[in-house]
Amino acid sequence: METNLFPRLAFVPPHFGLPTSVPRCKHNGCHGSIPEACQIRTEQLRPRLIVCHGDLMRVYHTHNETINREFDGALYFHTVPCFTRWLFMQDRGNIVPWCVLLTGWHEARLCTAAIAAAVSGEDGNLRADAKRPVLKEPVGECAAGEMSVAVGKVLILTSSRQQKEAACEWSSRATKITKLPIHIASSDKKTAACLRSLSRSMTIQVMRASF
Repeated sequence: METNLFPRLAFVPPHFGLPTSVPRCKHNGCHGSIPEACQIRTEQLRPRLIVCHGDLMRVYHTHNETINREFDGALYFHTVPCFTRWLFMQDRGNIVPWCVLLTGWHEARLCTAAIAAAVSGEDGNLRADAKRPVLKEPVGECAAGEMSVAVGKVLILTSSRQQKEAACEWSSRATKITKLPIHIASSDKKTAACLRSLSRSMTIQVMRASF
C-alpha cells in the first residue's frame, strides 16, 4: 500500500490532466471556451515528484528539503505495483506530463515497463495484479507516438559503480520504449542537482480565467 508516513504537500493540479488545447472556462454563459470578458492570467506550475524506492525513509530524510523547495509536493510508493496502480488511474493521451519519477535501480525497470504500458495501451507484459485498474481511454486526439502520461521524466538513483554502469547501458533502450528522458544519479549531491534541474525544466505556464 501507499505509505501514510510521508506528508501530502499538495493535491494534483487538475488542469495538468486536461488536453493541451484551448483553455476552458466555466464562467456562466461562456459555454466552455474563454470569452473576451474573462481576464486570462498566466501561472507557473511546478511538477510533482513521485517516489518509488525500496528505502523511502532515506530518500525522504536526505532530499526532503530539495523536494519541498522544487516540487509541488510528493507521493511515495513502497512498491512498483502500488506505483503502477496509481499510474493507471491517471489521464493519458493529449495531456501535459506533470510528474517526475524518482526511483531506485531495482525498481526502475518495472516502473518504466508500467510507463511503457500506459503509453502503448498494452499491459500484457506486466506482472499479474488483480488490484491494478484498467487503463483510462486516451484524452483528446493523439497521433502515433505522441501519447503522453502523467510521468514526464525519470531519475534513477544508483548506489554502486556496477549499478550505474548497468543503468547507463539499459537507459538508452528504455528511452526508446517510453519516449521519456531517463537520468541517472550516483550520489546525494548529484541527486539534489538533478531534482532541481528536472523540476525547473518541467515547470510550465498555464492560463487561468479570472472574472
